Amino acid sequence: MRLAALRGHSARFGALRRPRNLCPLWGALVIMALLLSEELALAQDKVAPFETVTIAVEAFSDAYDGRLQEFWDPQPGAGVHLETPFYLGRIRLGIARFSNSAMEASLPDFMATYFALGWGIGCRLPLSLSWQNGISVGSFRMSFDDEQTESATRNEQELALGLRSSLQCPLGKRWSLDFSGQYLAVMTHVRIQHLLVSVGVSRSFTTPQWLEDFLR
Repeated sequence: MRLAALRGHSARFGALRRPRNLCPLWGALVIMALLLSEELALAQDKVAPFETVTIAVEAFSDAYDGRLQEFWDPQPGAGVHLETPFYLGRIRLGIARFSNSAMEASLPDFMATYFALGWGIGCRLPLSLSWQNGISVGSFRMSFDDEQTESATRNEQELALGLRSSLQCPLGKRWSLDFSGQYLAVMTHVRIQHLLVSVGVSRSFTTPQWLEDFLR
């Protein structure tokens, strides 16, 4: 984990525990397997692949309480993503950013940016609600505010995996209010974990024909 080596805090990072169980991972996989049959059953009623594009913005807060959060305090952040129907389920492309304030003067603050590509499946609920669950993979970039370190080493980029569950409440024909939770694991030598709880709004658009033809 280059983060610890660069800043001379390897002892503290070495004390961070690895996750002791994979309940969030297994739980999400079970839910997705159950929803897959629902997705197949409703396939005839869904729009064609790439027929619509949904743009969403959200605000979130990190609710995870781990060892990493003893040294940095994650601040509320914001994200934006694009989503479209796929041949099965939906695909999404998004970015989320939030700052992390150091709890001690000897540690630098840093900005976290998560670029992700995701896929998910969902089902309909009463009252026109919809429930979606998905996975994502992307790049987790940490930009440190440390003037004593060379600019080339102030940024660290790691692979990150995410599991997301969201509830959409319609606000008219094309708008919706979205509530979601995302478990995020950053694949450093010692795992960094976040649980991002968010609220946002989204709007769907009909994809221009030329773009739909290109994507297909």
